[in-house]
Amino acid sequence: EESALLGFVGVLLRTSTERPEVLDKGTVVLGRTGLYYPEITVEGIAAHSGKDPEKGASAVRELVFKLVDLYNFSDTDDDISFNAGIISGGVAANGIPAHAEMKGDFRYKSVASGPKILKALEEICAKTYVPRTETKLYCDPNRGFIPMEKTEANVALYNIVKEQGAKIGVDIEGITVGAGSDSCYTSVVGAPTVCAMGARGELNHSAQEYMHIDSLPERAKVLALSILAV
Repeated sequence: EESALLGFVGVLLRTSTERPEVLDKGTVVLGRTGLYYPEITVEGIAAHSGKDPEKGASAVRELVFKLVDLYNFSDTDDDISFNAGIISGGVAANGIPAHAEMKGDFRYKSVASGPKILKALEEICAKTYVPRTETKLYCDPNRGFIPMEKTEANVALYNIVKEQGAKIGVDIEGITVGAGSDSCYTSVVGAPTVCAMGARGELNHSAQEYMHIDSLPERAKVLALSILAV
């Protein structure tokens, strides 16, 4: 999974008759986006914004220019999306900030888009809009996920799973989602892969996350039948 909750929140279990408006329909995953976690840090020069503004160099302003570039880059490509999730900088409203930083994520649908993202990050962070500021980029390509593309092998395996589900009266839909998983790695090396074969549930990574108790034997049956059918 992309991230884990710190500490124990608790487990909420529901039967399939509860919360029908958000009931998981019994899907499995055939495709997932890839994921990078870029971190950008900008150092500038602090100064009083009223008395000595010319002596300062705003790290926040420099970061803002770069974020606009990053969003513009992702907006021109349907295969790529960018999100600046955490932004911080400055220590006072009347001070030109000497430090600013951003932690975000890039998501991309095809393996071919990965190098394009890394190149864009390098080029954008190499630019300087505000003189006397310095920018550092950290983006480890090994931290994140490679896309799980909807390959012929994955679809062939899904068809087997779907057929076995039909035998016990379960219609299993194959979908693509914008989140990473270990299944990305098995798929990219050519191993037929179907993800999210576990218990059904909803509202992932929230305090309201839950699973349906009665989906456990259902999913176990589908898994066992699929193994026998391969």
